[in-house]
Amino acid sequence: MHLYVLLTKGIATKPLDYVAREAVRGGADVVQLRGEGMSDREFMATAKNIRAITEKRGIPFIVNNRVDIAKAVGADGVHLGKSDMPIEKARKILGIEKIIGATTHNISEVRSAVKSGADYISVGPMFTSTLKPSLQPMGFSYIDSVKKLGVPFFCIGGITSDNVRKVRKAGCRRIAVCHSVIGQKDIRGEAKRLKRIF
Repeated sequence: MHLYVLLTKGIATKPLDYVAREAVRGGADVVQLRGEGMSDREFMATAKNIRAITEKRGIPFIVNNRVDIAKAVGADGVHLGKSDMPIEKARKILGIEKIIGATTHNISEVRSAVKSGADYISVGPMFTSTLKPSLQPMGFSYIDSVKKLGVPFFCIGGITSDNVRKVRKAGCRRIAVCHSVIGQKDIRGEAKRLKRIF
């Protein structure tokens, strides 16, 4: 898995089920649904639709933050931030077969996520991010520090087809993107451009 696409209602140029389908057709290896800007009912309905799309294509589907919705729709896993449910508790609810990812912004958070049993982590931001503009870019040396810990990781934050080669050159082999794919007119084409490099 190399290309992880985050689906966010406020950034997508089209309905999220269409966006998910186009991202997958463009080469997305993993799709995550974020609930920002959606009611619980809309989040659940959208998650069900995207679960059907990803299941048909054999693509892992991850739900951001909401363990309850991930379990209800049969998602492949959940992605948790620092202020979300603890990884250990999510594991008890979802079971050992589900994927649990964790957001990290420094090496201490990486170590904590690994110790708690995260299956993968996101590290960043690599560049100024549309999703989290207040966070300062980490710099490429951070990738080396994370690699030493041996946990699968996705670089995230401001990655586009214009700068993605710099990320790969720095040693990252997996990327997570949002605006650079789902915020574009040609969703499938942008995903393909990134996938060609990764």
